[in-house]
Amino acid sequence: MSQTSHGIGGLSYDAKKRPWPAEFNVFLALVILVAAFELIGRLFLGDSFLFNTRENVSGLFNEQRLQIIILQVSIVGIIAIGVTQV
Repeated sequence: MSQTSHGIGGLSYDAKKRPWPAEFNVFLALVILVAAFELIGRLFLGDSFLFNTRENVSGLFNEQRLQIIILQVSIVGIIAIGVTQV
């Protein structure tokens, strides 16, 4: 039998009913956002958001765009940590 703990108002929480960790939900949301932007870019612009479609540049991914995305996500993370520390 699984171990339960009581929540607010006498509600019980069963940890075994949670199918995956919370971090996976964030990862899944990021994958869905990338897929949505990729689809919009292909439909409206005829170009890729994430992948490199230029023939004169080698590589699979658009590295400049990836660096900007990583920088933006890290800045948002730093701001989020700073806000929660107040």
